[in-house]
Amino acid sequence: MKRAFALSFVIVVATAGAFGLRAFINSSRTLEADLYHRIDQRAQLNLFEDFQKGLDFWEGRQAIGRTWSYDVSGLVIPGELSFFKPSMQLTDYDVETWAEIVNKGFGIVFRAAGQQSYHALKFTSRSSGPKVSLAGERYTVIDGKTSARHPIHGPIPVGKAQPCRIRLQARGDSFTLYVDGQLVDYWLDGRLKSGGVGLFCGPGERARIVWLRVSHQTDLTGKLCALVSAFSTSVSQE
Repeated sequence: MKRAFALSFVIVVATAGAFGLRAFINSSRTLEADLYHRIDQRAQLNLFEDFQKGLDFWEGRQAIGRTWSYDVSGLVIPGELSFFKPSMQLTDYDVETWAEIVNKGFGIVFRAAGQQSYHALKFTSRSSGPKVSLAGERYTVIDGKTSARHPIHGPIPVGKAQPCRIRLQARGDSFTLYVDGQLVDYWLDGRLKSGGVGLFCGPGERARIVWLRVSHQTDLTGKLCALVSAFSTSVSQE
């Protein structure tokens, strides 16, 4: 009788221990999964678009193919304002594009909630003999109403008949603009906290876009999290 009782006690303890160990393992796995999820969410994100696979990632007021087109070399020519859909939920990011103005100008929008609310940069090309310069302005649209327009410091010398590189940094309420690596403007504006990136050409305007890149969470923490995320993915696939 004593032996049977002792055996039963051992079985109960062992079973309880097994369940406890399993719960601990499951809990550890849950914590690990949550940790890696948080790392993935904090990792640097790079969205690159060279328009070589069509315009499925872009969305406008109407079918994008009605106003957007490609030139003979395969570079995209924007038309009516359209948005880069993967960027629409972002907050702080860098948007960079390599673009050539063929006629008059083109525009970039950022922190866009949609067609009625966004920040905008409008660039125009000016020629004087062999010299070409870039001028621009910035403005904001809120609920369909356009704010006062502010000129961008310039004019900015650029190469003739070749793309120029435009980069905007959006960090909280502050914005910094570079053209071909040269700082050309800095301003503060707290009206729009988040939103995506878009491109447009107005009536009579024509520009060729070689590529566009949107980089999110580019600080040191974001870069380290991106490395950890990439390493964990490669290990899990082995």
